[in-house]
Amino acid sequence: MSVAGSGATTGLEGILKLLQVVAVGVVRRASVLARAVALEVQVMCAGVAAARARQRQRGLVVAHEIGDVFKKAAKGLLTRGNWKFSRMASSQLPRVQSRRVSNGDLDSE
Repeated sequence: MSVAGSGATTGLEGILKLLQVVAVGVVRRASVLARAVALEVQVMCAGVAAARARQRQRGLVVAHEIGDVFKKAAKGLLTRGNWKFSRMASSQLPRVQSRRVSNGDLDSE
């Protein structure tokens, strides 16, 4: 019995060591993948930031930045307890719209 017991213990230790090696490999692969994803996100964000900077240099206003201004204003109004805007979520704010006006439209007003 002692021989069979010692063999079983050795087998169990071997299995545990093998599991540790496999776990270390899995963790290593996961960390490599996580680093790769983080790098890809950084590159993508840098590309978006560069595109926005180019648009600003050309004098263009990025549409979502206008929306951000309205959302920040709404949040400021909500945090101050302004009763008019207390029920209005920032996503319900009116959108900025523009249209071309001809000279005839200006004269009729």
